[in-house]
Amino acid sequence: MQNDKRSSQIKTIGKATSVLKAISQGHSKLTDIAREVKLCKNGVYRLLYSLKQEDLVVQDPVTREYFMGPLLFEISSNPLTSHQHLINCAYLEMEDLRQTTGETVVLYIKFGIEKIILRQLIGTHNVTFVGKSNPVDPLWAGAGGKALLAQLDERELTMILDHATLVADTSFSITDKRVFKQEIAKTTERGYATSFSEMELGLADIAVPVEGYIVPASLAIIGPEDRLAPRTAEFVKALKIRAGKISQALSASWNK
Repeated sequence: MQNDKRSSQIKTIGKATSVLKAISQGHSKLTDIAREVKLCKNGVYRLLYSLKQEDLVVQDPVTREYFMGPLLFEISSNPLTSHQHLINCAYLEMEDLRQTTGETVVLYIKFGIEKIILRQLIGTHNVTFVGKSNPVDPLWAGAGGKALLAQLDERELTMILDHATLVADTSFSITDKRVFKQEIAKTTERGYATSFSEMELGLADIAVPVEGYIVPASLAIIGPEDRLAPRTAEFVKALKIRAGKISQALSASWNK
């Protein structure tokens, strides 16, 4: 009897998680949510009611649409704490990458319409890149951002770019949204992104997605363009290997 009760509780948690995931992906109507999670409307309504009681979701009183609740934002408001597990899984691979390349290595995540530096290891060269004191940038800035955007579906990518203001930091910055969207498609196809003098003249970064995490994440190497550009293929290979190992570490820890 006790095992049956525990099994039922686990199933309910799983269903509630699916509902929250559906809302996070933009499904806000009861009918749409139920269709997305493949559950009956009455069952989803009961789950939503319970989630509202705990401030995990909120409902617009006019449109009757559902959105992520304040408790979720409170829980995730400190990225360094919320994503410590990712940092732990990535650290040794990042340190190895820094030692073998000599360049600054950065771990990013998507947070709303921004990219946040979770961890940065400064390169060992005499001349190297040191990040800004503010670890937050627009999501569409640099290769790290491109590698994050490349992990989104077409609907979410379009929604973000519709609200984006692509600023020309240099003459090499991409400000045409159509061209930028093509750049994201190219990143998705080849599995890596590059940025040469787009954020700052002479500064380059190369990034790859870190797959299998709860939010889009990316791993990047940043340094002078004259050092990174000739070794792009080499650095892409190194980044993909390390990112794959980080994904494996995440998967192994969750499947224990």
